[in-house]
Amino acid sequence: MFKQLTFHRLTGADQRAIAAASEDMMNVVAFARSTKISQAVMNKLFDKMDAADIADCGRVLNSFLTSGRKTGR
Repeated sequence: MFKQLTFHRLTGADQRAIAAASEDMMNVVAFARSTKISQAVMNKLFDKMDAADIADCGRVLNSFLTSGRKTGR
């Protein structure tokens, strides 16, 4: 069992994979892509995760999407 997950910023390819997933699988795909854990392992892990931990993970992913270095102008 995992005691902690390390999340990484998402790439464009990650975002495409998440967008291509069915609505009920989007969180699982996002967690797998960001943690760099295989989809098969994340499918099983996600089902065993506590709902509060899932919500916390979602907040971590959101922080990657709303913060960071600005590009362009």
